Amino acid sequence: MYALPPAGRLADVLWLSLRLLTLHRTASSTSDPATLLPSTTNIAGLKRKTTWDQRTEQRRKQELAKKKEREMKAEKEAEKDRKARILKERKEKEREKERLAQMAQKMSAKKLERRKRRMGLTKKVAH
Repeated sequence: MYALPPAGRLADVLWLSLRLLTLHRTASSTSDPATLLPSTTNIAGLKRKTTWDQRTEQRRKQELAKKKEREMKAEKEAEKDRKARILKERKEKEREKERLAQMAQKMSAKKLERRKRRMGLTKKVAH
C-alpha cells in the first residue's frame, strides 16, 4: 500500500508527516463535527505546545499589563513634574520677596539720606 520510507531521520519524519496528512485529509472529508475542529497536532504529528487561542490570550494579557505599566509610569512622571513645578514656583516667589525686601531697604536708606540732608546733617558738616 505505502512505499517504505527512504533512509535517514529527516526522511522518516517527512514520510510520517505525509502519511498522517493523507490520513487526516481522508478523515476530515467526512462531515463529522469532531474532525472539523482545529487539530492539536502539527503537520509532523507532534502535539502542539500551545494553541493559537492560548497564545492570543497570553499576548492580550501581556499587552494589558504593559498598558497598565505605561499608565502607572506616566502618572508617576506627572506627579514628579507637578512637585518640581510647585518647588520652582515657591523658590521664584521667595527670590521675588527677597528682591522686594532689598529694594524696600534701599529705598528706605535713600529716603533717610534725603531727610538728613534736609535737616542739614551731612558728613561734611558735623553738628
